[in-house]
Amino acid sequence: MILSTCVITSAYAAQSLTPKRRFSFLRASGQSIVDGFGNQVLLRGADFPGYDGPIILSHYEADYVKMASWGFNVVRLPIEWAHIEPQAGQYDDTYLSKYVDQDIAWAKQHGIYIVLSMQQYQWSPYFTYYDQYTGGIPSWAVSGYPNTAQGEAQAKADFWNNLGPNGSTPSASNPGMLDRFKQMWMHVASRYAQEPTVVGYDLFNEPTVFTNSGVVVYDPTTLCTVTLPAFYNTVIDGIRTVDSNHIIFWESCAIYNMPLPVPPSRSNIVYSPHWNKESGYDGNTAGLLSSIQTRVINPANSWNQPVWFGEFCVPYDGSNAVQYIHDFGGIANTYGLSWAWWCYGRYNLGYSLLDGNGNERTILTTNIITIVKD
Repeated sequence: MILSTCVITSAYAAQSLTPKRRFSFLRASGQSIVDGFGNQVLLRGADFPGYDGPIILSHYEADYVKMASWGFNVVRLPIEWAHIEPQAGQYDDTYLSKYVDQDIAWAKQHGIYIVLSMQQYQWSPYFTYYDQYTGGIPSWAVSGYPNTAQGEAQAKADFWNNLGPNGSTPSASNPGMLDRFKQMWMHVASRYAQEPTVVGYDLFNEPTVFTNSGVVVYDPTTLCTVTLPAFYNTVIDGIRTVDSNHIIFWESCAIYNMPLPVPPSRSNIVYSPHWNKESGYDGNTAGLLSSIQTRVINPANSWNQPVWFGEFCVPYDGSNAVQYIHDFGGIANTYGLSWAWWCYGRYNLGYSLLDGNGNERTILTTNIITIVKD
């Protein structure tokens, strides 16, 4: 493993491939995402996990060929802080060059944009008490907490309070975790600052304070309305010092029944909510439209921001699955909203477009292709 110290450098060289789409840097313009000529671009595609857990799962060029054949033009590519900075203050650029750079090259070749998304599941690979396939914040930053729900909740609270690793007192020589997160994103952004195949950066996947079992230490309302928008502004400002080209995607806090989100007060940003129906769909088309209008469309319009649903899904065998795809797709098409299906990949998950053996779940793909083409 070749590690580089915390120096911001632009180490990525764009692959010399002839793309099937002429890429230009996309940007947020009013309530639309537009290309370099001012043409509206609707991003329609899928999340492609595999690089965001304790075990790296292989991607292949054939995956991008298949998604391009479905009409997809974007992949939301989850990446993980624990792989980027496996030791405090040291970045592993081999992780980016071996995996992320290869996907970008395949995407470029097959006319697909990439959004890099910083993922976390159960907060960190250290917290295995609930699930062994966890990922996110590096273990060195949280290994001082108990490997329990209470330990996870405290780690989240200390992160949002910008304490140092393992709840230590921050200082000039021991930056707080929010500051370390910003520096990590600056390192990543500097690498891809000149790559137009990359649409932008989804800063933090589903930020929350709750554990899976509901344990919480940090006040949820404070996170959603005060801490998170300030955090996003700080991280965006850091990224802009090394990369002025890319869109920033931001997510509201992943906590139900919270007030409407407060957006970052920066330019060239896109609101990226998630809208998953993992337990199936009740078939209430009017109710779905009303909910999306209230929680997504109306706020985004008031902020004059575009919308990209970074995730939407329903299990192939869930109630009213086909109706949900068409109801959601119809709303997205009517209002000019972008989306990515969760998820593409070879998983034994009801909502993955390929099953664990790599077979296409046609009940999902044929209907998703329809809403792409509508």
